[in-house]
Amino acid sequence: MSATSALWETSYHRVACVECQRRKQRCDREWPCEHCCRRKVPDRCRYNEPDLPSKADPKDSANHSTLSKANLLRGKRKRRPNAEEDALRTRQTASVDDVTDEETTLKAIGYRPSSLMNLSKLVKPGSPVGDLTATGADDMRILEMLPLQHHLEILLSTFTETVNYSYYIIDPTKLMMAYSTWRCGLRRPSPALDPTFVGLMLRICTCAVLCLNSDIKEKIEADLNTPIQNLVDRCNQAAIELSGKIPVGQGGLLQVQQLLLTSYWHSSRGDFFDCWHALGAAVREAQAIGLNKESSADGLSEFDRDMRRRTWCILDVWDWQISTLFSRPQLINRHDCDIVSPNLHREEAAPSPIHHIKLQFEVIQIMHEKFGNINKPMNAARVREFQNVVNKWTESFPPILRIADPDIGIDKSYPWMTAQRQYLHVMAYTMMLVPLKSYLCRTFGDKESCEDQETRVSAVDYCLKLRDAHILLFHSTYPFCAQYHIAHSSLVDLGIILCFAIIHDQHSNLPERNQVLGIIGDVLEMLRHIQNAAGRSSLSHKLVTKLARRLPISQSEKDIIHCRTITVKFDQNPPLATEPTQNSRWPIVSPVSRASAIKDPSETFVTKIESIDGGPPTPVSIDGEPSTFGPHLPLEGSDGDSSNPDAIVHEHESLILADHSDSHQATNPIYMSSRPVLEVFLERFLDSYGPEMPSAWQPLHWIHAGQPYQIWRVGAASRLSSTLLCDSFTAVSVAQFGRSISDWRFISAADRIYLSVLASLQAAVYHPERSASDDVLWAAVLCAVYEGVSRTRGNGFLTHVLGILKLLEFRGARRHALGIGHGLFVELRCYFVFAAVTTRSPTFLAQPEWKHEPWSAGSMPKDLLQHLLDHIVEIPALLAYADRLKNCSPAKSPVETSLLQEELWTLADRIEQALYQWKREWADSYPGGQPAELPVHIQDNLSTFRRQDRVTGDIICSTTLVYPDPVLAQAMCYYYAALILIFSADARPRETELNDLYSLACSICRTMGFFARTVPSGLASRVAFPFRLAYDCLPEGSIERDYVEEAFRWIAKRRFSQEWECTLDGLSVRD
Repeated sequence: MSATSALWETSYHRVACVECQRRKQRCDREWPCEHCCRRKVPDRCRYNEPDLPSKADPKDSANHSTLSKANLLRGKRKRRPNAEEDALRTRQTASVDDVTDEETTLKAIGYRPSSLMNLSKLVKPGSPVGDLTATGADDMRILEMLPLQHHLEILLSTFTETVNYSYYIIDPTKLMMAYSTWRCGLRRPSPALDPTFVGLMLRICTCAVLCLNSDIKEKIEADLNTPIQNLVDRCNQAAIELSGKIPVGQGGLLQVQQLLLTSYWHSSRGDFFDCWHALGAAVREAQAIGLNKESSADGLSEFDRDMRRRTWCILDVWDWQISTLFSRPQLINRHDCDIVSPNLHREEAAPSPIHHIKLQFEVIQIMHEKFGNINKPMNAARVREFQNVVNKWTESFPPILRIADPDIGIDKSYPWMTAQRQYLHVMAYTMMLVPLKSYLCRTFGDKESCEDQETRVSAVDYCLKLRDAHILLFHSTYPFCAQYHIAHSSLVDLGIILCFAIIHDQHSNLPERNQVLGIIGDVLEMLRHIQNAAGRSSLSHKLVTKLARRLPISQSEKDIIHCRTITVKFDQNPPLATEPTQNSRWPIVSPVSRASAIKDPSETFVTKIESIDGGPPTPVSIDGEPSTFGPHLPLEGSDGDSSNPDAIVHEHESLILADHSDSHQATNPIYMSSRPVLEVFLERFLDSYGPEMPSAWQPLHWIHAGQPYQIWRVGAASRLSSTLLCDSFTAVSVAQFGRSISDWRFISAADRIYLSVLASLQAAVYHPERSASDDVLWAAVLCAVYEGVSRTRGNGFLTHVLGILKLLEFRGARRHALGIGHGLFVELRCYFVFAAVTTRSPTFLAQPEWKHEPWSAGSMPKDLLQHLLDHIVEIPALLAYADRLKNCSPAKSPVETSLLQEELWTLADRIEQALYQWKREWADSYPGGQPAELPVHIQDNLSTFRRQDRVTGDIICSTTLVYPDPVLAQAMCYYYAALILIFSADARPRETELNDLYSLACSICRTMGFFARTVPSGLASRVAFPFRLAYDCLPEGSIERDYVEEAFRWIAKRRFSQEWECTLDGLSVRD
C-alpha cells in the first residue's frame, strides 16, 4: 500500500476551510461548510490539502497504522472522503511516470476540455469507473439494500409511466433495456455492481414512491412489514454512498441523471436549499463530461447526442427557474454553452414529452441575451419590452400547448399532456411576473408616473392569471403535487409577493385589492391541500400563513382570505399515469359498511402510545383503510337533538350538493362544502361543549367552581397553527352533525378524515419533542371525543382514554399546571380516573405530584369534585389487591395470605374513611344547598324509580331526588360508585346507613331521573360509569335493573340518533 493511500485510509487530516481560517471561525469540515453556505459563497469553500509523503516508507506505514489504532481507541470517527476529494486525490497521486502524452498530463493537472488546447475528445462519456465494478463486501451490502425484484420492477414501471413525464429526464426504453442487461448480469457467479446504474435505480425508487397508487403502497408495506418510508430512506442512503464512490467526471450521463433526480427528490420534499446544491453537483458533473459543448459528443450516435442535449436543457431550465425564484446565483455560465435544442421527433408519439422543456430552454436563451439578470429592477419601458418577448414566445406555442383555447383532443390518448400544458402556462406567467415584482413590493404615492401605475396594474393582472393557472395545475396533479416542484415554488413565491404587496400598500391604492386578498387565500388553501397530501409539515405553508396573519388589514378583508376554498376532486388519475389511483390521505368515500373493513385503529394508537416509554413498538399500518369507529360512551357535546334536521340539510344544500353531478362528489359533501359550512359544523360542536355566552340556565351545567368549558373554544382558536388539530376538530364536528341528521355521507366523510388524523397522531407520538406538545394531547382527546360521538363500538372510547393516560404520564405532572394542558387535565380528569379503575391496577394518577402539581400555579381552584377524585384514584390499587387475594394459589402459606388480606383491609379502611370525611366537609356543607326528596311525578315517558322491599317483597315508589345543580349530583354519583367499588373488594359488614351494594346502587338510580331531565346529553356521559356500576350491582330481571335499561333508552331516544344501550358494554370493572 502506498503512503498516500495509507494516509487517507488511516486518518483524516483536513483542517478548516480557507474562508473559515481567514475569519477565524469554527468549520464543520464538510464541503461546502456551514459558514460558507450561510454567507452564500459555497463556491469559495476550499481546503488546503496536507503534504503527502514522497515515498512509501514501511516505517511511515507502521506509524500511520499505529496512529489509526490509537484513534480508534480514543473513539475518533473516521470520515469517508466525498467524491470531490476522491477526484482530487486521483489528480494529485498521478505520478509523472504514469503520463503517456500531453493530453493526459493536462487532464491530471486539472484542465478541462477546451477548443484552444484541442482536447474536445479527451473526456469520453461513459468512461469506466475503475475497479468499482468489482463486487466486494460493501458492494454486496448495497445490492441487498435494493428493493425486492418485483417491488423494484413496480417502482421502475411507476417512474416511467408517471414521474418521468414531468420533465422526461430518462428515456424509458433505454432504461428498461439497461435494467434487463443488469438483471442478467446478476446471475453470474461474480456479478458487477456498476455503481452508476445502481445509483440511478436507487434514485428512481425514491422518486417513484411519490406517485405510488395507495393500493400498491399498501401491498409493498404489507410485504415488507414496515412503512414504505423506511424503504425510501434506505435507498436514499445507499444512493448517497454510491455517488460518493464515483469520481467527478467518470460517471457519465447516468451520474448526471442520478444527480438530477436527487435535486428532484429534495425539491419534492420542499427542501429547495438542498435541491439547489444537488442541482449544482449535477451541473458540475455535466460540465465535467462536456454536456454543455456540442464538440464533446463527437463520435457518438445521434440518439446519445440528443439525450445529452435533453439533459442539459433540463439543467439549464431548472437553474434559471430556481435562481430566479429564490434569488440565488445562477450555476450555469450561458456564454460558455453552445448546445442546440433537442430533437422533438425521436419518440413515436405525436406529441413529444420534452416539448415543454424545449420551449422554456429557447426563451431562457433569448432572455439571457437581451436582459441578463431579470431579477434586477427594470423601468416601465424595459418591462414592456420584456413582456413583448414573452408574449411573442407564448404565441408560438403549438395548438396542444397554447394558452387560449388549446387543443385537448389528444389528452385522452396521452394523459400526461394535460399537466404538462398547465405547467407550461404556470411557468409562462411566472416569467412574466418576475420583472413586475418590484412594482408590487413598494409603496405607491400620488406622485408616481402613469407608466409605473399602469405597470402596477399589469402586475396585478398577471397575478390573477398566474393564480388561475395554478388552480388548473393543482386540480390536474393533486394529490401528487410534488411532481411539478418548480411550479410549487412559484405558488409559494406568488403568495409571499402578494403579502408584501399588501404590507407596502400604505395608501390602500393597490389595484384590485380584494382580488389580491382572494389570491392569497387561494394560495393558502392550495398549500394546505399540498401539505395534507404529502402527509408532512410544510415550511412554505407555515411561512405564507404567518405573513397572511400579520397583514395590516381589516376584519372584512381577513374574511376574504379565510373564506377561500379549493374544491378537490377524488376521482382523478395520477397526474401522468394511465391507471386511476386513490389518494391514501383523502380516499374516496363510498357507502360501505365500515365494520367489515379494518381492525380497530384506536387500539393501534394505544400500541404506539405504550411504546413511548419502553421497548420497540410493534409496526402498525392503518393507512388507506376505513374504520369501525365509535364506542359505547357519548361524550359531552354530542347532543344530536335537532328540531328540524331537514331544515339544516336544506340550509346548506346549495353550498354542498348543488351542481355536483359527479357521483363521487355527491357522496363527499364535506369536501365540496365551503369553509363557512365547516365553521357552522364547528360552532355547533363548540356550543355543545362550551357555551360562549352565559345565560340563566347555563350555570347549572358548569363544573369547575362556576367556570364554563372555555377550554374547547381555546383549542378551536389555536387549531389553525396545527394541521393535526385542525383536521381533528373538522372530523369530530362533521361526525356530530352527520349523526344529528342521520346522514351517512357526512358520517362516512368524517370517518375518512378521522382515519388520516389517526395516522398523523401515530406518527406524532414517536417524535421525542412533539409527543409532549399540547396539539398532540388535544388531537388524542378529540379522537376520544370522536369515538364518543360515533358510538358504534363498545371499547373505542375507553381504548383512546387509556392511550391518553400513557401520553399524560410521558408528559409529566408539571406540564399540566398551566395553559391548555391544565384545562384538559382538569376537565377530563373524571374520565382518566375511571378508565384507570377499569384496568384494576395501580395508576400514576395516585402519585402525590399528580394530585398537587396541576393546581400549583393557581390557575383554577380545586372544587369538591376534584377533591373527591383525589380519593377515588386510590381505588385501582385496592382492586389489584383484591385480584391478588382471589388468585392466590393453594400452595401459598396462610401467613402470606393473611398479610395480603390485612393490607387490603388497611387500604380499604383508609379510602373509605377519606370518602366519609369528604362528604362531611364538602357535600354536607355544599354552598348551593342539599338535595331534596320531593314526591313529584313528572308527566313524561320516563317512569319514577321503583324498588322492591327485600323483606316484604312490596314494590316501593321512591321519591324524586332534586339536586341544587348537576355538580353536586355528579359528585354524589361518584361518591356512591366509589363505595360500591370498595365494598366489592372488601366484603366485611358495615354499620353505616348505606352498607351494601344494593342500597348504593339504588341511590345512584334515584339520581338518574334528575340527570336525564335537566342535564344536556353531553354532560350525561360523565355519570355513565356510575350508572353502569349500579346496573351491575342490581339483580338480573329485577325492576330496578329494568329501570336502568329504560332510562338509557329514554336518554337515547330524547338526545341521540340511536339507542344508548351500547353504554352498557365494555365499562364493567368486575373481574
